[in-house]
Amino acid sequence: MERKFQLPSISQELLRLVSRTLLVSIFLWIVLASDFRWWSLFLFFGSIAGVYISQIAERNLLRSSFWLFPLVTIIGFWVITQNIAFSFSSPYIVLFFIGLFLLFSFAFFLLIGISHFFFKNRFVIYGIFNTAVLLASFVVFFVLFEKSLFWIFPFFIIVFLLFRESLYFFGVEFKRRIGVTSALVALLTSELLLVTKFLPLGILNGSIFLALFFLLLRDSLIAHFHGNLTRKLLLRQLTIFVFLTLIIFAVSKWSL
Repeated sequence: MERKFQLPSISQELLRLVSRTLLVSIFLWIVLASDFRWWSLFLFFGSIAGVYISQIAERNLLRSSFWLFPLVTIIGFWVITQNIAFSFSSPYIVLFFIGLFLLFSFAFFLLIGISHFFFKNRFVIYGIFNTAVLLASFVVFFVLFEKSLFWIFPFFIIVFLLFRESLYFFGVEFKRRIGVTSALVALLTSELLLVTKFLPLGILNGSIFLALFFLLLRDSLIAHFHGNLTRKLLLRQLTIFVFLTLIIFAVSKWSL
């Protein structure tokens, strides 16, 4: 009897989340089809605002992700269209755009699902989502840095806001330290991005390296603020970082 009462509510909640994801995804497709016209961008971010307002549960807690994730997505698609001659005659390019479009839809579904307590282990889902958004940001800004180093400033702001949000989400109570810690992490990540840019790692490997650094640093700091950072955990984090870094550097092309 209990399952009969639970399944309809889950179905209704799932249908609600899917419909909102579909709505935002349609407006994203309109942006791409209209070649980023101002009115299509207005409609897209208007749909984001509508979904954001409806997220009563944790609207303020996930504010940074709600706005920065769509913004990074738009910038990323714009960068791609500026560097790739899009043509419907090329099936590979069409499949590439469809794949990115589906990834956005899935990630946005995860975001609103987290806000509505749809997932049982929402902290794991948020950790994956937060890391994925940062990875996408690293890829986009790697390309933008080739045009101008001015982009280091918006990159710093994005990392700062997303890291601060992650600390609040995981229940860090030292509010006075959250801002300082987030600023230091954003500064360190920005400097590391500039250094990595001059290494022959490539855009994808360099972005994965930065995402690995950010992920391990975030989890270590959260454990520290909760009083759970032991020597064993720290050694394990360092071992994972060194091991995966060696793999990333090994598969990269070092020919200048």
